[in-house]
Amino acid sequence: MEESALLGIQVSQAARDLMEWERRNFSRHVNARQWLLREKCFSLSIYKRSPKTYRYLRQHFTLPCEKTLKNVLDSIHIEPEISQVFLKILEKKTFNSLDKDKVAVVAFDEVFAEENLTFSNLLDLVNGFEDFGARGRTHKKADHVLVFKVKLLNTDTDLPIAHYPVHATCPSDMLALLLEDVCRALPSIGITVVASVSDQGSTNRGAIAALREKCDQGEFDNVYQVDGKLIVHLWDFPRLLKNLRNNLLPSNLYFEENKLAKWRHIIEFFKLDEGICKISRLKYAHLAPVGRNKMHVHLAAQIFSEQNFKGMKTFHTLSDGRLLSEAMNTAELLMTVDTLFDSVNGPSRRDKPKDGRCDVTPSSYYHFVGGMKTVLVQKLSAKVRGTNCEQADEKKMNEFVALLEVAINCQSVHSDATPGLLRAHDPADPPPRPFNKLTRQGPSLTCGTICTKVLEATGRCQVT
Repeated sequence: MEESALLGIQVSQAARDLMEWERRNFSRHVNARQWLLREKCFSLSIYKRSPKTYRYLRQHFTLPCEKTLKNVLDSIHIEPEISQVFLKILEKKTFNSLDKDKVAVVAFDEVFAEENLTFSNLLDLVNGFEDFGARGRTHKKADHVLVFKVKLLNTDTDLPIAHYPVHATCPSDMLALLLEDVCRALPSIGITVVASVSDQGSTNRGAIAALREKCDQGEFDNVYQVDGKLIVHLWDFPRLLKNLRNNLLPSNLYFEENKLAKWRHIIEFFKLDEGICKISRLKYAHLAPVGRNKMHVHLAAQIFSEQNFKGMKTFHTLSDGRLLSEAMNTAELLMTVDTLFDSVNGPSRRDKPKDGRCDVTPSSYYHFVGGMKTVLVQKLSAKVRGTNCEQADEKKMNEFVALLEVAINCQSVHSDATPGLLRAHDPADPPPRPFNKLTRQGPSLTCGTICTKVLEATGRCQVT
């Protein structure tokens, strides 16, 4: 087909580009085909989504081979430090944005990686050891990677901004320094950091405590300063839902004097719901989570929901107390946890509007629950007893207190930027797994290839 005739076809730009590739390379030898950079990037985006699908498409269309795509990724060198490439991408995305669209949170977590040593001819360096960038290296083999991710609160933009191979876990004193470095780098491109998010690991708590000691704002517990600017640190609330669910699976939970909650009550409600009418979202994956389902927070969040509370209440009322007669205490537990969850959560575009899940305003429901936080937490933590995991239940449930107190501080510290701040705890995209696309790569992930995997996991394979 002549090029003039090809350009006259009314098709999308992507289809036109694909036909142009076919016209230019189909008759050439496999080793003589030539590809433009944008063509490699487009092919790479397909390969990233599904390597199996990409191999199938290569059987019917003229596309670059997998080695060509991997060479593109290998040409992008990202050292264990704050990535200047991603800073430029983020600056370009927010160049013409309003100030409110430049408000961000910094999330950090550790990703498991297999030990692996590789030699870089370009850098004349052995990769795979613990490396903190400009702050030095150690002789220990890295088996985890500490990743920092930036999430803009009022847009869908999020990018990994730095990564550091570590052995087991990052020391608290070093983590505090790295967090300060990231929080200092973002204002240079116009990004305002108002909060940081992490799980409640011992090293994370130690790092925040060290930063807190240098802050002179005594009225706030989880607030620290970086170059004179206050930053609130938020602990993962959705992770506590998962821990509570996992503890409730093998145990019975006593709360509020003589009230008893059992996992069996939820199973009984599920059977009634399946047999009579479907009014809840419960599925077998909710009742018997195994494998990766045990790590998914949204399954636990859908257990402790107001919808399940109302469903159990409805069956009990319509049957004049014959159905689910022993499950009302369990229903009360679900509602109490749901209220706590809403009090430290923000609205989502995909969820139905709820009075308790809203942006912080002077008259929002958020303050009402904040005033009740002691009562709500005491209902759960005063008499927490489990058959097999008494100590674990007590520890996890008492963490609700710290979470609620920190959440209350958000409005006091950042009153102008607070709307949308708690969206970081959206159950559809929770902070406990901010790097789930990266960990989905499986056990084959090694420290020697972590730079490549970070690029693939972002879903933004951009070459600059």
